[in-house]
Amino acid sequence: MKHIFFGLFILIFCNHMSASDTIKYEHKYQQKFKRFYFYWGYNRAVFAKSDLHIKGPDYDFTLYDVSAADRPSAVSSVYIKPSTITIPQYNYRIGYNVNRRFCISLGMDHMKYVIRNHQNLKISGFINENSSTKFAGQYNNDTITVNNDFLQFEHTDGLNNLSIDFEYAFWNIPLLQNRMRVKMISSIGGLGVIPRTDVTLFGNRVNNKFHFAGFSVNAKLAARIEYKSYLFLESNLRTGYMSLDDILINGAEPRASQNIKFLEYYVVIGSYF
Repeated sequence: MKHIFFGLFILIFCNHMSASDTIKYEHKYQQKFKRFYFYWGYNRAVFAKSDLHIKGPDYDFTLYDVSAADRPSAVSSVYIKPSTITIPQYNYRIGYNVNRRFCISLGMDHMKYVIRNHQNLKISGFINENSSTKFAGQYNNDTITVNNDFLQFEHTDGLNNLSIDFEYAFWNIPLLQNRMRVKMISSIGGLGVIPRTDVTLFGNRVNNKFHFAGFSVNAKLAARIEYKSYLFLESNLRTGYMSLDDILINGAEPRASQNIKFLEYYVVIGSYF
C-alpha cells in the first residue's frame, strides 16, 4: 500500500510539473503573439475538364470537355531573383489573427491555365465566313480538332484568384519547449478572378488586358510549422470553383465563358508581425 501511495505522489508531482511547464511556455507564446502575417510561395494546379463558350459578331459556339494544364516555370534563379519572382505561378496573402484560432486573410493565387493543343472536341454552334472560311459552318455536337489555326486559349499572365479567407486553426501543438509549433489550418473563402487572357482565334491573336471575369469559391487545408512565433513554413492544398462569365476575347464585343474546377498545391514561407 505504501508503494502505491508513493507511486501516486510521483505521478501527481510529474503531472503538476508538466502542467506548470506548459503554462509557462504558453505564457511566453502569448507574449510573443503577433496579430498579422504575410506569406509568399509558389503553386502547381490541375483542372477538371470544362465547357468553353465563345461568342462574337460572326460566331457563337461551345467546345465541350476542354482539357487544360498549368504552366510552371523551370526550376532556376527565376524563383529567387527580385526582378523575376512574379513570373512563376506564385501565391501571396496577408492575414489578421482575431485570436489564436480564427484568422481573416486576403490574398491572391496566381495560377496559369493553358488549353491543351491538338484536342479532338465536340462543338455546337456556328461560325460565319466573315470570321473564318476554313471553319465556317453549322455545328451540332460535331468533332473538331483544336489546334493553332483554330484556337489557342490561355490565362498565362494569370488565372488570378483573389480571395478573402476565413481560417480556423483546429490543431495547435507546441514542440521543443514551445520554440516551434505545428498547426493544422482549414479555411473557406472566395471573391473574384482577374485573368489576363491570351487568345488566338482563327489566326488572330490578342493578349487582353487584366479583367474581372467572374467569381470564385475556395476551401483549403494547410499544415504550418512555426518557429518562435516569427517565421513559418506552410504546405497547402486548395480546391475551388470559378464561374467566369465575362472573359475577354478580341475587342469590345467578343466574350468567352467557362466554369473551372481546380485543385491546387502550394508551399509558402511567411512571417508574423
